[in-house]
Amino acid sequence: MYQLKPLEWHKHQDIEGVYAAPENLKWRYSIIVHKNGKVEFALLDQYFEYASGFPQFYSSILDAQEKAVEHYVTLLESFIL
Repeated sequence: MYQLKPLEWHKHQDIEGVYAAPENLKWRYSIIVHKNGKVEFALLDQYFEYASGFPQFYSSILDAQEKAVEHYVTLLESFIL
């Protein structure tokens, strides 16, 4: 059995939202709350450009964080399995 290091969420400095940038991983997870209330979840590459299929929109930061964790776990499992 293996144990995964959880995502560590940090507040964006200039905008409302959070991000996680796992060490040694080319992806960064970004969640931003727009002025209209939409919650944007984005998977960003090392150049801060959207990955294919992103951004996605959710009803809350928590929902977006859950999707980020699902992606993170799937990504890490692909390295292990």
